[in-house]
Amino acid sequence: MIGYISRHSHRCFRYRLRRLERYWIMGTVASFISSSSSTTSTTPISVTALTTASQPSKPKTSKRLFIAVELPDDAKDLCLETITDKLLPLDKPTPENEKSSVKWVLDPSLFHCTLQFLGSVKDDQIRDLSDQLRKQVQSITPFTLQLGGLGCFPNRKSTKNASVVWLGLEGDTQELKDLSSVVMDTTEPLGFRRERRPFSAHITLGRVKRRIGGGGRRKRGRGQEPQNSSSFPTALQDQIEKMMNIDHNEATETKSTCSFQVNHVSLMESKLSKRGPEYITLERFDLRKS
Repeated sequence: MIGYISRHSHRCFRYRLRRLERYWIMGTVASFISSSSSTTSTTPISVTALTTASQPSKPKTSKRLFIAVELPDDAKDLCLETITDKLLPLDKPTPENEKSSVKWVLDPSLFHCTLQFLGSVKDDQIRDLSDQLRKQVQSITPFTLQLGGLGCFPNRKSTKNASVVWLGLEGDTQELKDLSSVVMDTTEPLGFRRERRPFSAHITLGRVKRRIGGGGRRKRGRGQEPQNSSSFPTALQDQIEKMMNIDHNEATETKSTCSFQVNHVSLMESKLSKRGPEYITLERFDLRKS
């Protein structure tokens, strides 16, 4: 009997001990949850911070930029007249070529003289670029230019293998070259590549689409001479060569009616689309004021 009571008491003791342990654990967990909730309530989380953190950062945008001398309206009109009256009528489709040979610039707002093409420029770089250009171009005094004669690239005085048809500029061309040098001296430290080719003042009138009679721009093998194919129909080629050989020292109607002063340079954006390019003037920087 005594042995039974001892075993029963021992079981009761163990049962109570387990209950005490369970209550102690539950109390500890409850107090921990209570303390955590009170701590959280005293340091509220910013809803704005959570919203901002959840939003993806906006990618940096860029613009396709170049620096140029803009032309007055009368100069643009004369450039367009040169194309529409003297060149475009002769650029007719032929049995060998169903389309015109040149993509002519027929929007007057696109005529300009490029000083430097910058390419893609990030938006956060534009302000520093503008500030530096505004300071440095003031070292150049205003100067005068006028429209000159016709030319082609890569051979200025030849239509052979031409890729671009352009109208030259005359007058204070040394000042224009100096201005181009100042622009590149300013942009080079900002990370923009300097133009390696010598500066050639020109206004692009059109870009050649293909060679006439050559079936396009064919690649030539090593040791072969370049194709002697013409870039234009015969009539257009004769007209271009005739206009190339004009004596520019004589006073011409174009010169006398289209002399203009360069007082500033422009930072311009080029937007490309299926309809063609669009040029937007972002800022103008005045030359030295007299």
